[in-house]
Amino acid sequence: MYDAISIEYSFTHANKGKIGHRGEPWDADTWRHGSHKIIGKALIATAKSFEARRKQIPWNPAEQEPGHIGVRLHIAIEGLRKTGEEMAAKKDDVREREDYHWIIVGQLVSMVDCLLQKHGV
Repeated sequence: MYDAISIEYSFTHANKGKIGHRGEPWDADTWRHGSHKIIGKALIATAKSFEARRKQIPWNPAEQEPGHIGVRLHIAIEGLRKTGEEMAAKKDDVREREDYHWIIVGQLVSMVDCLLQKHGV
């Protein structure tokens, strides 16, 4: 069974949104319909939220060196944002309905969100 609600919850928590609020780019219907344009918007919003939260973490200087966790997290967030921008900008609205990879993305977003919450951001 395709669990669009769990994906919505992952993205809602990551974006500090309200569960069940319709009209957000990450609501369950987004994942059910599979529109790359709208999913792209959800990825962009999530990357912005993660980046703002990443900036609140008190990194030590070694963690901010190339190849270390502070920089790696920043690069991963930027990759998410760029992917979202590419998806949102496509002329054709490609659709991937109820695809298992969105479930995986939702779980990964939830994991990052939980780790950021652990740091209090």
